Amino acid sequence: MVAKELGTRRSHAASERSERLARTVALARQVLGNAYEATDWLNQPHPLLGSARPIEILATDLGARQVERLLRNIEHGLPV
Repeated sequence: MVAKELGTRRSHAASERSERLARTVALARQVLGNAYEATDWLNQPHPLLGSARPIEILATDLGARQVERLLRNIEHGLPV
């Protein structure tokens, strides 16, 4: 039973990571105009993320929120 519960938790965590990735990629495409620009932006180090690439920090909810905030700032013409 413990192994099954651990497997379920891993599946749940993997589902959450997948959902965060999909949501953030969709937002990047919307804000930046197309898939190519979104992919490029997500894979470039960003100074406001400690020089991490946005795609790298999407593994956590906090990281995803930071990336989404940057994208929203871009969308609204705020400094990033």
